[in-house]
Amino acid sequence: MCLSVVVLGAQRAAVPPQEPLALINANVVDVRNGTIARNTAVIIRGGRIESVGAAAAPAGIRTIDLRRRYVVPGLIDAHVHIGGIAQMRAALESGVTTVRSAGVSHYVDVGLRDLVRKGFLAGPDMIAAGYHVRPSIAAEIFIDFPDLGDIWSRGELGVDGMRRAIRANLSRGVDWIKTLATERAGTPDTDPRQQVYSQEELRIIVVEAGTKNIPVMAHAHGAEGADAAVRAGVRSIEH
Repeated sequence: MCLSVVVLGAQRAAVPPQEPLALINANVVDVRNGTIARNTAVIIRGGRIESVGAAAAPAGIRTIDLRRRYVVPGLIDAHVHIGGIAQMRAALESGVTTVRSAGVSHYVDVGLRDLVRKGFLAGPDMIAAGYHVRPSIAAEIFIDFPDLGDIWSRGELGVDGMRRAIRANLSRGVDWIKTLATERAGTPDTDPRQQVYSQEELRIIVVEAGTKNIPVMAHAHGAEGADAAVRAGVRSIEH
């Protein structure tokens, strides 16, 4: 079980080391078996839970009386498009301690991830994906990688462009690659059942990402596209 202690202050201020803390009179929810341990003391040191039990808080450490409020593990949001510090802070303050990016421009997710991990920003742990690899990739990638400009001039990635876009993402240290198995829903000119990449093309993406042991997630609404993605080795189907 993990617990995040939010330290609020100026956006540019470093996050200070977390002092020892005791939460007393807490109702702790065990999400593994569904039980609730009532009137419990939770002892935290170095930002990690040291113990959960009925014992009194140790002398000499900061104590907060929760008055029977509930304590739960940090939530995980497995599909976000967070593009800035304010959204990271809003996620953390909502109880989310881990987020997985599903595509964002200019590697904002990579930067936010590193700021949090280095202790400069209070926020959830970010699992970064960089640019969404799709036929009409976001034009901002050509600002980040001008050498990919020839792909922009021809309009679509193509197989060679897919590989190059993935390599660009990998060079920025992403944790996942996001791709497109079917068209999106909710727009007047797309059919969410329409398959975008074939199983063979999706396999190319999986193999290229695998050169750095990076898994692939695929946007999919239609059954055929989702099936092709699974057969190609995609690890996560979105939507």
